[in-house]
Amino acid sequence: MMSRKIVLRALLGVLGIIAIVLLYVQVRAEKEVEQFLAKKIPSHIRLDYNKISANIFTGSVLIMELGVSISNRQNTEIHTEVIADYLEINGLAYWPFIFDKTIHLNKLKISSPLIKYFPDKKSKRADKDSTGVVKLLKSIIIDQFEIKDGSFFILRKQTDSILLESHQINFTLNGFKTDPNIITRKIPLEYGDYTFSTSNSFVDLDPFETLKIKNINIQNKNVVINDIQMKSKYGKENLSKYLKHERDHVSLEIPKVKVSSLDFGFSLDKFYLNSDEIEFTKPKLEVYRDKGLPDDTTNKDMYSTLIKSLPIDIRLSTIIFKEALVGYEERLNDDGRPGRLFIDNIEATIHGLDTKSVKGDTILLSTKGRLMGNSAISLDYMFDLSNKNDEFLAKGQVSSLRSAELNSFLRPNLNVESEGFVDELYFTISGDAHASSGEMKMRYNDFRFDILRKDGKKVDKILTAIGNLFVNDGDNTNEAGFRFGEIKAERNVDKSFFNYLWINVKSGITSTLTGNGKKKD
Repeated sequence: MMSRKIVLRALLGVLGIIAIVLLYVQVRAEKEVEQFLAKKIPSHIRLDYNKISANIFTGSVLIMELGVSISNRQNTEIHTEVIADYLEINGLAYWPFIFDKTIHLNKLKISSPLIKYFPDKKSKRADKDSTGVVKLLKSIIIDQFEIKDGSFFILRKQTDSILLESHQINFTLNGFKTDPNIITRKIPLEYGDYTFSTSNSFVDLDPFETLKIKNINIQNKNVVINDIQMKSKYGKENLSKYLKHERDHVSLEIPKVKVSSLDFGFSLDKFYLNSDEIEFTKPKLEVYRDKGLPDDTTNKDMYSTLIKSLPIDIRLSTIIFKEALVGYEERLNDDGRPGRLFIDNIEATIHGLDTKSVKGDTILLSTKGRLMGNSAISLDYMFDLSNKNDEFLAKGQVSSLRSAELNSFLRPNLNVESEGFVDELYFTISGDAHASSGEMKMRYNDFRFDILRKDGKKVDKILTAIGNLFVNDGDNTNEAGFRFGEIKAERNVDKSFFNYLWINVKSGITSTLTGNGKKKD
């Protein structure tokens, strides 16, 4: 009996000692965490906080009113600042931490972080080899990493003006892992599934345009973006005051974009972006150009060259445009109103956009819409990225065109008006970055031009009569009612591809209207 009492007392004594030790360790926990942070955080990173709470029984740490500033390693200039309501760690595994050189957390959560980044203040490293954001001695594994209700700013150094801002950032990342080797990579972590959302984003694109996005949501690698707006900073007339040469005044609105199977990362140190399908719903693009300004004489690359020169690899299997509208206004002088052309109800697809495509892989653009809201118009445009000469093939069709519908553009821009009806127009163009050729056929009747006087209000009857002597009214057709024309054009390298396409079509129309109308053998 006595021995049992001794054993019981000894057991109770041991338990008491353990309890006292645990109580002491718990009391010391906050101090130990503070000392650990003070010793392990690199000298160029400063950490401030109001209070630390730690619980050794649950493996949790709570840091209240957190502040972090990151400066250059070479000097004391701060390029990144972070403040947050709190940082919470749950489920710290002690055994791996002590014996396996691994920090393993169940969850790390940051609440309401405000991040400011000054790229102009960040010094470039003298060496070429990356050492990562920080040097690590241990592996870090976090089962779930969460940012709740954050904000992010990129600011200019001189004026603190905003280059980029985004609010209500909510981000959850599962399967976070990094280690002394992973931390040196372009993407310094490995990860699994993630979700992301943000609202009210703004980007200052350049001195002339800004971009606004209402919200972005990413779930299971599928992305939904709502209410995209790219706008010129100045009004149509005011923009010209800030320009040395022609530049488009742009207004782009996209109510919704959906991206399926988004994948990105680095391969051989080159960033890649892949998606199975991107869908743009009801995009609206309005372009205005003041032709009174000097021409921009810089060379304009063909689309194939532009894609090949991208600094990243992309593979976008299918791009879809639904119910789109494109409008173009051009002002030639200060006297008259600008003429406007537009195509609405556009349905378009791009297939096979892949910067790693090989010979024989064709990128195909297929589009159809309504010219000036009435006439059906379509275009197929094909090219092979592996072709060094930027060769392409284009096929187009226009039907049920009342030429008078174009007068709102022709009158102020070409000082002419047209009459007549085009039942059908077809063209095929093949070419490269320098020249092109093809053929056109038209079925039309009573087609004519009225050349206006300089004031643009009355018809110059003499010039009109002379001009229409060379225009066939639609007679001398084949059995199907078509007249044929030949297309020949040389590209102006300082003009866009749309200008190249237009001078091809204009060549075909001129040949069809003024030639003998017979098909070349």
